[in-house]
Amino acid sequence: MIDLYNRILPIICNHQLSKDRALEIARHAEKNDVNQIIAAINISEATSSHPMEEVQQAVETFNAELTRKSIKVNVLSGQLVPYSSQLVNALQTRSILTLNHSRYLLIDLPDGEVPVDLAEQLYQLQLLDIVPILSKPERNRFLIEQPDLIYKLVKQGVLMQVLSSSITGKAGTYIKRTTEQMINCNLVHFITSDTDRPKVDMTSLHKALHQIESRYGTETMTMLQQNLKRVINDQEIPALPPERFKRKRYIGLFR
Repeated sequence: MIDLYNRILPIICNHQLSKDRALEIARHAEKNDVNQIIAAINISEATSSHPMEEVQQAVETFNAELTRKSIKVNVLSGQLVPYSSQLVNALQTRSILTLNHSRYLLIDLPDGEVPVDLAEQLYQLQLLDIVPILSKPERNRFLIEQPDLIYKLVKQGVLMQVLSSSITGKAGTYIKRTTEQMINCNLVHFITSDTDRPKVDMTSLHKALHQIESRYGTETMTMLQQNLKRVINDQEIPALPPERFKRKRYIGLFR
């Protein structure tokens, strides 16, 4: 199984993740049948003036350490790219990383209002044969309150990645119901572990996939599980026709 972690490489992360802690995460991943991890690093947290090279070197070094420790997990390079109006320029100057050097780019939306030029910027990336993936849209209250925009983006070819804890209910009932609506309407393409913090519940992904299989069937569960494999192999991801879902107003706390 393949998963996507924001923080798995030592040093290149918030809180200066230690090598021992990174190895602990990898061991837990192996025990939970995860054999490949895309390290979607926040480049702004890199410690040198050459962050791309730093990430590549960190991946190579950590994989060598995993081999020495007989941990059967392989880490692949990637980046969680903060959204900006300069994405196209950053891509053309090769100052951002796609996932495993594929056509797929993981993008993190700002916490505030949805950028007015979002659809246009993502379209411009697609003209460069890049497939944008929006990270955890179900956690963005401003985006969720614009279901027509979500529908438009997916219809345009943008993909959506949600967190396993959004499905299991750990993030709250409101987010769980929103995520279920999105899955029902073919607006979700990936499910990954909730790994935006150093402490990770490695069973969360299994729980989420089990719930999806029980609610939506084996075919849906398998598709969502296989899509990350298609990403790392730079293969096209089959997308079902999206549907609109009812507008949800923000109630309570987003986490």
